[in-house]
Amino acid sequence: MEKIVIVGAGQAAGWAVSTLRQNGYVGEIHVVSNEDQVFYERPPLSKQVLLKKTTYERLNLFSPEQGQEVNIQWHKPEIATKNDRE
Repeated sequence: MEKIVIVGAGQAAGWAVSTLRQNGYVGEIHVVSNEDQVFYERPPLSKQVLLKKTTYERLNLFSPEQGQEVNIQWHKPEIATKNDRE
């Protein structure tokens, strides 16, 4: 079976996972990230959270339920150090 590996768990990774599933991809999706927070919007993090205008939770792109629906294999906290296509 096909497998997709996404390195990083920021906003672009979240939309990539969502788009793959919405377009019918049923194979494995693995996400490698060294961060606890996943699929969040980074610009507001650096401004709104640090100024205490919002919380980390409000920056998440998806609810926990939506995250479970897309069926992701998480690899965290891990750092990708090489790309082995085998």
